[in-house]
Amino acid sequence: ELTEKGEVVDVHEDFTFVGTMNPPHHPGTKQMNDALMGRLIPIEVPYLEDDAEAGLIQSRTNVTSQQADTLVDMAQDLRSSYPREISTPCTPRELLKIAEMADMMDLQSATRMVLLSMADSETEKDAVEKRIDMAF
Repeated sequence: ELTEKGEVVDVHEDFTFVGTMNPPHHPGTKQMNDALMGRLIPIEVPYLEDDAEAGLIQSRTNVTSQQADTLVDMAQDLRSSYPREISTPCTPRELLKIAEMADMMDLQSATRMVLLSMADSETEKDAVEKRIDMAF
């Protein structure tokens, strides 16, 4: 029932609603209220396996297999430091941005540009830069 419009939407008997959200501890997100949470079944979706994530990056960009592996290894290192040292983990979306930007600049510069723009503090920037330097 859409109370704002005074409409009732008839749904198919096989209708399923699927929604997504970042965990509530991610910056910019909020805890979902208990009434809504009681109506949902949360399913945590892990990151892709390393080979699958590297394959995804390669299939959508022009980076080499070695470059894709380097990005995934660095992302895993960053993810392991979340949330202690960094406030936002490196997702496949950021890796794809980096790989796309590598068409215009070297991969390390693209990595710095994308990941440092996400850092919230100087301490976090230092932690990210350290991992970029280790990766390249």
